[in-house]
Amino acid sequence: KYTIQVSSHPNETDAKNQAADLVNKGYSAFYVPAQIDGKTWYRVSVGNFSTSDTAKEYLSKIKSNASFKDAI
Repeated sequence: KYTIQVSSHPNETDAKNQAADLVNKGYSAFYVPAQIDGKTWYRVSVGNFSTSDTAKEYLSKIKSNASFKDAI
């Protein structure tokens, strides 16, 4: 499965709030913790794509929104 990461936060509350806001706007959004250099970061992602091609296609569409210009 493939997703698009739209942001990363050092604070779980910020990630949770952003994911909830995106869900309220109709996105399939969630957050997951990740250990980076001994610190926990919370990555907010959207989508659940079955292939990398469909994820890349959606990524190019979503990047036109200024809120997602740094999405990966």
